Amino acid sequence: MRIYIPDDVVADHEIPEPLPGVNIPMGVRLGWMWTADGRDQSFDGVVEWSRADELNQLFETVFATSTFKALTQEDAEGRLPEVGDRMTLRGSLSCVRSYEFEAFDLPDIRQPWRVTALLSQDSHGYLIEAEPTPYKTDGGC
Repeated sequence: MRIYIPDDVVADHEIPEPLPGVNIPMGVRLGWMWTADGRDQSFDGVVEWSRADELNQLFETVFATSTFKALTQEDAEGRLPEVGDRMTLRGSLSCVRSYEFEAFDLPDIRQPWRVTALLSQDSHGYLIEAEPTPYKTDGGC
């Protein structure tokens, strides 16, 4: 899977440099983020957690696939996704900064990802190909 990692996440030593063969403990966000190659991906999964963020007019969810979990944010139009809802989402994966879990009271979905390829790197960040490894049930990596 392709994942975008902002340069400051690596510069601040939140995660190691994303080189092939390295395991990186991180949470991911699935959203409509532009990537260097303009590609997005499609994922099938189920909603494990959801809330409405009235202040920012967003729905926030934890979306679980068979191999990884991702945070999502959608415009608060329509029905709030409920726990157990099955969905197919299309978008790009990006690294969640570690402070966001506590600062925004988000479930800690970090898990190890094994980098299989460094697709591009520039002054803004990295685009990697990575595969999730099983996450522990205690929320840690």
